[in-house]
Amino acid sequence: SLYIDPSGRAWIGPASGGLIWIHGAQHQSMTGLDLDRDVIYSIAGGPGEIWVGRRLGGVTQIREEAGVLHQRTYTARDGLAPGVVYAVYRGRDGSVWAGTLSGAVSRIQKGRITTFTTANGLSADAITTIQETPDGVIWVGTAGGLQMFRNGRWRKYGSEDGLPPGRVNSLALDGDGVLWIGSSSGLFYWSGMRVESARNAPDLLQRENYGLAA
Repeated sequence: SLYIDPSGRAWIGPASGGLIWIHGAQHQSMTGLDLDRDVIYSIAGGPGEIWVGRRLGGVTQIREEAGVLHQRTYTARDGLAPGVVYAVYRGRDGSVWAGTLSGAVSRIQKGRITTFTTANGLSADAITTIQETPDGVIWVGTAGGLQMFRNGRWRKYGSEDGLPPGRVNSLALDGDGVLWIGSSSGLFYWSGMRVESARNAPDLLQRENYGLAA
């Protein structure tokens, strides 16, 4: 996992575990926190803070005050969705979304945690990716497809909307505000009305896509 914070510092979660940051010639391992005993699967952030999703469960906030790093971890004991936190996203309103591989997705908003599962309208409880579009809509990729969260309600997008059945593995927002969708059926994008196939993309992108960046 990799995240570049507003100061240009790169936060990295190595596959071997722990969390480090690199800024120019400087680098530091977060050995003072308990993160060195876990693997970080996802990183997100905003001004003065980052959030990391953890293999052993839970999401940790790291904030900096007067040059000192402070940590707070939310787990299933606090109401967070249980299981591996595979995707973390910080919305423009400051709310943080944590998607797990088995317990669906939780929203942390002003310290309050709300968890959404298939009982609330999700197509699957395995969450792979989270993104927000400029209109404030939260999009979630799951093992069962693409979901949109708006005005407190979930909506699934499927074959009738232009997206074939299967997994959505990755989401990315480009500089023009277009939402790109990497799925088990290839590359798609959200037109604002429906899901469209990237028909002119190279043949390799018509196959399963596991990661996107913009």
